[in-house]
Amino acid sequence: MPRPVLQFFEHYQQKHNFVTKDDAHGEPDSTPETFDRLCKHMKWTKAERRKYRLKLSEAVSESVRSKFDCNKLESAQQVCRLLCPKEPVPQSLNAAKKMLAKVFINIFDFVDGYYNVRFANVRALAKYSKKHHKIFPKEAAKNSSVRVLLKMLF
Repeated sequence: MPRPVLQFFEHYQQKHNFVTKDDAHGEPDSTPETFDRLCKHMKWTKAERRKYRLKLSEAVSESVRSKFDCNKLESAQQVCRLLCPKEPVPQSLNAAKKMLAKVFINIFDFVDGYYNVRFANVRALAKYSKKHHKIFPKEAAKNSSVRVLLKMLF
């Protein structure tokens, strides 16, 4: 998990004895899986879940911004190389954004480093995102560099 996301969870580790990894397997859970476990651990209501999911999404946005700023050509090109490795690298920011607009990837998966989990269309992405509780709030993406990857799912 990227640093800002780890910091989000570390607060609950230190003050509420929350464990961030799945001890049964020794592998870290994905960000949404860890968040779901945190919600159960904290016994949050639906309203509290929404509130804290937005805070988590802001940490995710910060993680992307610190690694990739899709409003800068070099970073946008780097994202294009990761997500579209067989395509020629775009030479302008607009061309990079157009290329990324055609990519259907879950933002949480992207932040967790799963660059090859791609979908054929927005419908398949929506189905996957809903099933796995990996829906990124648009409020958190409005002014961030992940906005280029955000798709209207519903």
